[in-house]
Amino acid sequence: MVELNENVVSQKIDRFLKALPFTSYDKKEQLKVLARAVSQIPWGEARSIEEVFNKGVGTCTGKHSLFQACLDRIGVENGSVVCTFDWEEQGIQFPHYIKEILSEGSWPHGHNFVRIEGKYDLDLTWDSALSTLAAWTLARSVDQEQLYLWQKRDFGGGDP
Repeated sequence: MVELNENVVSQKIDRFLKALPFTSYDKKEQLKVLARAVSQIPWGEARSIEEVFNKGVGTCTGKHSLFQACLDRIGVENGSVVCTFDWEEQGIQFPHYIKEILSEGSWPHGHNFVRIEGKYDLDLTWDSALSTLAAWTLARSVDQEQLYLWQKRDFGGGDP
């Protein structure tokens, strides 16, 4: 059964990549298009590639797993980075009901993102609809160079 699911997921990844508007085989251009497509998957409870495809949403884990599988297919070196942070320290303008939850005590959160070519850390978790909450999202245009890539030494807070 697991083998069948892996085959189905692999086929869905191939279809996802084929649907992307790649205009060249340039890795930088492909990376930008792919990052834009994955970042625009709405945030929601889906932690595996299969769940992301089935539900049309994804957490950091689900979205980054999909992104990494696609990077593997197009030949871009990548790896996972795991960190923790406290939600209340992020400066995000949460809705009232979430602020109430956070006021009950510290809420450390396990988070992950993707390291590209051993140099850049990219977080595609937050779709642009969440930018109103002060979440860091990708620039709206694929043509813009700023992909919210951070040098490893720069990660840890502040603007990218």
